[in-house]
Amino acid sequence: GPLSSSPSPSSSSPSSQSPPCRKKIRISGNTHSLFLLNNHSRLRLLDLELVHEEDTEGEDSDCRKVGAAVNLRYKSNARIEDCSVTSRVGFCCWAVQKASIDLDRSYLEAPLRSALVCFGRATLKGRSSTIANAGVHGVCARGECLVRLIDCSVVESAVRGLYAYANACVCLEGCTIRGTVRPDMAAIEVSSAVPTRSVAIDPKNDSNSNSTSNSTNSASGKKGHNAVPKTSSLIMKKCRVTENAGVGVRIRGGVRYDIPLENEDNETLDCEKRNCFDRNSGGNQIDVRPATGENDATTNHAGTKGIDDDNDKVCKNGSNAQNSSASETAPKRDASGSSFRKGDWWCPLCSPRRVVQGSKDACPCCEGEKRDGTFLSTDEVIKLNRGIFCVSSIKTTTVASVGASATSEILPSERNIEHKKSAGTTPTWWFDGDDAGWLPYDSESSQKLESAFQSNLCLDGNGTGTVSKTVSEEVTVSRDVCPELRNSGSPIVLLSDGKYRVDLETMEQTNTDSHFLRLVQRRKENSNTKN
Repeated sequence: GPLSSSPSPSSSSPSSQSPPCRKKIRISGNTHSLFLLNNHSRLRLLDLELVHEEDTEGEDSDCRKVGAAVNLRYKSNARIEDCSVTSRVGFCCWAVQKASIDLDRSYLEAPLRSALVCFGRATLKGRSSTIANAGVHGVCARGECLVRLIDCSVVESAVRGLYAYANACVCLEGCTIRGTVRPDMAAIEVSSAVPTRSVAIDPKNDSNSNSTSNSTNSASGKKGHNAVPKTSSLIMKKCRVTENAGVGVRIRGGVRYDIPLENEDNETLDCEKRNCFDRNSGGNQIDVRPATGENDATTNHAGTKGIDDDNDKVCKNGSNAQNSSASETAPKRDASGSSFRKGDWWCPLCSPRRVVQGSKDACPCCEGEKRDGTFLSTDEVIKLNRGIFCVSSIKTTTVASVGASATSEILPSERNIEHKKSAGTTPTWWFDGDDAGWLPYDSESSQKLESAFQSNLCLDGNGTGTVSKTVSEEVTVSRDVCPELRNSGSPIVLLSDGKYRVDLETMEQTNTDSHFLRLVQRRKENSNTKN
């Protein structure tokens, strides 16, 4: 079968406590996931070496098949102790919904993607572990996740050591973040879905500063339109952030943070809890910025416009970096600068060579089609994401250092929603496009969402248990459609033939296949008129 196990020499990672002569049992395979946990499953891995191998079918394998060494869903839990986990094709650990990961004295490496990924309300607790050589982020968390790391090291990540956004709670104590590669990215970045300014926590006056959850930020009572928004938080104690290509820590939006610095002239601070930021090329101070895309809904971290606008400009006048001279060529996967992935391909017609997303069957500029031998190899993906010079497998085309915009860990199948601008003065609907900012739904989806929203207002007002007939085809009360939400009564809107599910109570969009979550906004003003 695709899985195999055999004794293996002890890796250089965890378990200095193990006898020197002891060999770890090696479990390897090229399946989608070595371990897949659902429901309330429990898994304990002790003193093992896991190797998530690349599919031997070839370099042109479907990029959407990306998996993880340990894949957790619903309320499952994995406890990983004294293990070495390597994924050569995907993630070390992927947790969604309310899954949880307990990591102790282990070593993780994912040269192609992020090592640890949490979405939804997942929980990650790590102690005395090392996360090394991540192809994107060492740790990536989105949603109402909790990430708590104690005495851990995150080293040599291509983009960020840790990236948390959309109301995630991060607590770091005695950790080291070192050696990130991209100068335009922070070693640690935490952003919030709340557009208000970030707030520095006063540990003596704020009772929530030591909280391990951001749930205290929400109002009690019925969830809905009047609820107080949750927000992300970042607490750091005795951490060292050093030798990174970008700034040490970046805060975006309404994040609550407590990060005492070693060089702060404040006698009230406990010296034992201060953090050390040094030798970071982008700066050793906390970089506080407004939420992405607040002033311009189609603006990303680099100040460029939305993906569709950028692609139009590229095709019309070749102003994009990929159409500049060969000496300045820096291929970008898209306008937001997301990371390159397996399945992306070199356009055979564009000169200099252009990298096209794997989900596209033709180049958006020259209509060149996918051809055998044009897919990015694993080595090319790794080098491009790290800004290392490499040569296209089609022609000798030099690839310069990649200096793009922010990257977040998103499954490729999540990028299939059409991004069209909304027009007129009617309310518009937007979803969080991560580094591309807030992006508008297409007109059909916006109409469905608005009809459902108006119907839900009527439903809340008259207390009935039925939805208006005019929107019955677009909206279905979840107790009739989703067994796992049978008693919640939340109005659910299904988009793209059921591929996406939008909960109008929580204002969250979920991919029904991957369970990937995005935040949703409704705007009354015409966003296209914003400056």
